[in-house]
Amino acid sequence: ACFLKPETSNSSESASATITTTTTTTTTTTTADGPGYTKTVGFCRGKQTWSHGALWDCSPGSLDAAGCEAACDANPDCGAYDRPDQVGAQECCLFRAGSTGQGSAGRACFLKPETSNSSESSNTTEPCLCVFDIDRTLTGRQNDVTTCPRNKVMSGVHDGAYGSGDLTLSALAAEGIKNTFCGQCYLGVCSAGDAGGGNSKERDVLLDEVLKTPLYDALRAKISSASWWSWSNNIVSPLVLGSPNKRKQYSVESIRSWYQHNGIDIPSGNVYFFGDRRENIPPFAHLGLNAKEISCASRDKQLYGGSRMVGYCGATPEEIVAEKGVVSC
Repeated sequence: ACFLKPETSNSSESASATITTTTTTTTTTTTADGPGYTKTVGFCRGKQTWSHGALWDCSPGSLDAAGCEAACDANPDCGAYDRPDQVGAQECCLFRAGSTGQGSAGRACFLKPETSNSSESSNTTEPCLCVFDIDRTLTGRQNDVTTCPRNKVMSGVHDGAYGSGDLTLSALAAEGIKNTFCGQCYLGVCSAGDAGGGNSKERDVLLDEVLKTPLYDALRAKISSASWWSWSNNIVSPLVLGSPNKRKQYSVESIRSWYQHNGIDIPSGNVYFFGDRRENIPPFAHLGLNAKEISCASRDKQLYGGSRMVGYCGATPEEIVAEKGVVSC
């Protein structure tokens, strides 16, 4: 549950305006000193991240409701906290101002009184889109978790990109896109490869375990084509394959157009592409889209004559930040 600060007379209106497909209700508590936290339904979600890059800070640990509220009160940067919506739960995660509940049952988000107005303005913020390359971005070198200890081997799922072996998720894919700022955004894929081919286990893993954010999950439940795989010469979904290197920016722009066609207008400046292949990043400047090279600390020293053209371990969560413009390693 997510609790909003009391000053917001329109806290209910603000919570329901957030970009989700569920309706959020609010309850404001009153203390002897005046209005208390406002309770909204669901996980707290907002736009501001903590210094470590995540939306939440669960360092307070196992606290009851009173302890979690005290922890938020003691932190001047805390605008809300969430926890399981049940008596006796011992869990506490803090969030920045502007957060509110996203509507999921079983969780409550409590907003500080002072931050209710900022929550309303946050909910009217324009949507964002994160688009990811697959090979050596969402994945790493097959089966190598010695060089890449945060990666995760998906045994029995074949990956034939840049070698052959078990599909191995990068640290980003293994630990969760939703744990970065992209957890607030819609998602897309733009890859030169084929994600293992039609009806592959690799595609199933990517869709069911990696490409997960509340907004994208809700969209997939509502629009079937949000889960389709498209080829770059006929883009009818946000998951694009066979996109030529150095021309991926055009596929990403087409993904943005697909969202617009489905009633979601995402400004160019709110589109972020993340990929490991060095030559694919600079061309994004031409269309005014943001692009960032990732897997900077781990480059493949064997492929392409040792030029380090592509990544090795793939993306880490720490690299997924909302940097504007074109950023190379």
